[in-house]
Amino acid sequence: MQMTESEIKANILQAKDQIAQIPICAQLNGVGVEKIKEILKRQGVDLRTLKGTAPKRGWKVIPAEPAPDPVQDNEKIILQLFNRVNELTAQREAINAELLTIKAELIKMVSAIDGGESNEKP
Repeated sequence: MQMTESEIKANILQAKDQIAQIPICAQLNGVGVEKIKEILKRQGVDLRTLKGTAPKRGWKVIPAEPAPDPVQDNEKIILQLFNRVNELTAQREAINAELLTIKAELIKMVSAIDGGESNEKP
């Protein structure tokens, strides 16, 4: 379920059409209408006092997609993070190599200006 029991209760009681909100809430949470009704009863809601109209005949609740597997999601995220770390490491190595090349060129230039008396080491 996506919502806590108290969130389900608040969601339905705040709806303009509370009765029609029950199947909507069920669909949002990937459970059946009866499960939502059980939750409301546990939360002290008298279902007979709900406002609104019952859904029309033939109104269908679209079955909820199964909840994603958190383990698989975590594995995907971990793999993406490892790949990004590898990309950044390769970039850092390329930057360091370029910095060394630039430094060596600067030292040569300074050495040429000073007549070869630069104290810098490449």
